[in-house]
Parts: sequence; structure tokens; C-alpha cells
Amino acid sequence: MKTPRRKSPARASTQKCPVCGQTVNPNPRYPRYLCRACAKQATDEAGRKLEFGNTDIGGGFEARYADAGKIRRSHVCFVKGIRCWADEARFGGIVLEAVEDRFMGKFNSLPLARLDWRKMTNHRMKRPSMTLTTEGGFRDNRPTPGLVRRVVNKLDTGQGNSFCCLESADHNYVQTMHGLNGWHLEWREPGRPDIRQYRHYRAASLVGSNRRRLLRKSDKFVSCGLECDLLNAKEVEQCFLTFLRSEERPKDFKWRQLKI
Repeated sequence: MKTPRRKSPARASTQKCPVCGQTVNPNPRYPRYLCRACAKQATDEAGRKLEFGNTDIGGGFEARYADAGKIRRSHVCFVKGIRCWADEARFGGIVLEAVEDRFMGKFNSLPLARLDWRKMTNHRMKRPSMTLTTEGGFRDNRPTPGLVRRVVNKLDTGQGNSFCCLESADHNYVQTMHGLNGWHLEWREPGRPDIRQYRHYRAASLVGSNRRRLLRKSDKFVSCGLECDLLNAKEVEQCFLTFLRSEERPKDFKWRQLKI
């Protein structure tokens, strides 16, 4: 008896630019890529026009300001107010994808359950410049997902290495503190670029009460917060990896803005 062949999943017959709605060639690898006309309108947070290109004949990625030619060390850009991500395309060239979709609403980063961190190897993942530091003095200016995972899981509860921070070139960051009864995690992202203002958020579990609960460390230090603010190691690890991948706050958590 012949074994029936498995049908390959049907590809989308049409695909539209998430900014202007113009029909583009379907590409399952880049389901949110911008059309050429919209990609040419990319700017930074302050509205300065950007240009993107490969670093050499072998590929790579670089962003420059169109008016001065100065290098911008970030993949984040904006097109008509929509946050986008520019990167090297698979077979060379540059591709821009929307992080927010004008027609579908905000989708930010993918749910954590859909991210396969095992596939984010050193040579397959294109990473912007980031710095990973710890309270114990460790520092790496080009951390890989594997290194981030190891560093986070090696934090102690108050013996001199309980704090870790991953910061981007734009000075956005995610940082965590490990205590005896859990983890606290803070996320910083840009607010008003004209006055270099930032917004700070505390991550909280979707389950858990809003009763006040301290994070306690073995060195007697305490951090104020709520019971739902106490995360586990896996949640902290995935937040750091999401930041490394896209600098977008994952939707798997509640985010409470802090007054700093």
C-alpha cells in the first residue's frame, strides 16, 4: 500500500505592504516587508532620513544618516510613524519589516511560545550592537543568545553577582535582579527623543495578585514591588532573548510604567 504524500502548506497568494497597503510579491520569510517606495522613506525617531546598505560584497548591514553619512548603530527605523526593523536580506540586499501594522494593529514581538531560541545560533542571527554586563564585573559587547542565557542563569541571590543588564546602542535596556524569592525585571525604552526621555516598565506575571511583596536578597537588600512582579528564571531568560532579538516588550507579561 502506498503511503499518501503529505501536502505542503499553501503559501499566501497575496501579500501587502503593512504601511501603504500596496500589493507586493508574497514572501513567507518576510511576511511584513515594506514595498520599495515606503522603504525609501525610513527615518530615525527624530525624523532624520536614513539609508541602509550592505557593509561589503559578502553582505552585512549598516545604517547611515542620509544628510551627513554618519553611521547609526541601530536596526530600528520609522516609516510614516510605524516602527520598523531593517536588516540584511537572506540573499543580499536590505529588507525592512514592520513591527507595527497600520491595518492589523500592533503585533510587536512574536509570542514567546512561538520563538525557537535553539535556532538563534551565532551565524544565523543578525544582531545589532548590544552590551551585556553583570554586577560581578562581566562585560560582553556582542553577546549571543547562548551567552545571555548562561549569564542570566548564573546570577546569585546577593553574593556580589545578582544583577544583570542588556543595553542597546540606543541606550534602551532590560535589566534584572535575582533574589531569594524570585526575580524583578525592568525594561527601558525611548519616550520623547527631543529631550532624551525614557520610559521605564516593570514586568509582571499575567497571574498573581497585586498585593505588596518584597524581593529579598541574601545580602539583606530588598526591592519593593507586587506579588505578580516576582518572575521565575525562565521568564527572565526569555525577556532578555526577546530584547536581544527585537527590543520589543513581549506580550506574555503585564507592563507597569514606573515613575523614575
